[in-house]
Amino acid sequence: MMIDMTSLLRSIDNNHKGLQLLLGDFYKDFSDAAINIEMLHKSDRFDELNNYSKRLKTILTLLCDQDLPPKMAKLEHLSKHEFPAPEDLLEDVKTELHNVNRQINHLLDIKEVIDDKSSR
Repeated sequence: MMIDMTSLLRSIDNNHKGLQLLLGDFYKDFSDAAINIEMLHKSDRFDELNNYSKRLKTILTLLCDQDLPPKMAKLEHLSKHEFPAPEDLLEDVKTELHNVNRQINHLLDIKEVIDDKSSR
C-alpha cells in the first residue's frame, strides 16, 4: 500500500491542483528521505532521526499513507530512546519511501502531461 489517492483527494475536496502542489512539495522536501534516514541511523544521530521520523510520520499520515506512519512511529520511538532500529525495519521504511516517491513521481508526470494537453 502507498498513498491512498482517493482518501487524499477527498480530504482536500477533490482539488486536483492542490493535490499536485501538495505532492510536489512533499517530493521536493522528502525525495531523499530514505537516504537521510539511513545516514542519520548509521551516524547514531538519534535526536535528529527522532525529529525527522516524527515529521515524516505526520506528513505521511496527512497524505493518507496506510503503511508507513506506524513504521515511522516505531523508528521515532526507538531513536527517542537512542536504540538502533532493526535492519528489517530500516529496509521496510526505505522500500516504502521509494514506493511513495515512485507513486508521486508517476502521478506528477501524468498530471504534467494532462496540463500540457489542456493548455494547448
